[in-house]
Amino acid sequence: MGGIVPGGPRWREDGTFVISNVPPGRYLVAAHVARQAASTDPADAGFEQVTVDGDDVIVQVQTNSGATVAGRW
Repeated sequence: MGGIVPGGPRWREDGTFVISNVPPGRYLVAAHVARQAASTDPADAGFEQVTVDGDDVIVQVQTNSGATVAGRW
């Protein structure tokens, strides 16, 4: 997976964004909804894999409430 794209996104009034000049490769787009500091609700988050090959790519990320995961190493 690729790293962070320099320059970051340009936000539009409707909440969508554009990231220009992304080098070809595979990326993981992550979106999360920030909560107010006093909230105990889990943050909403979503992830989507994207392959950039020179053409415009439209990505829609569906967020959902966080989950609790437990395990042992």
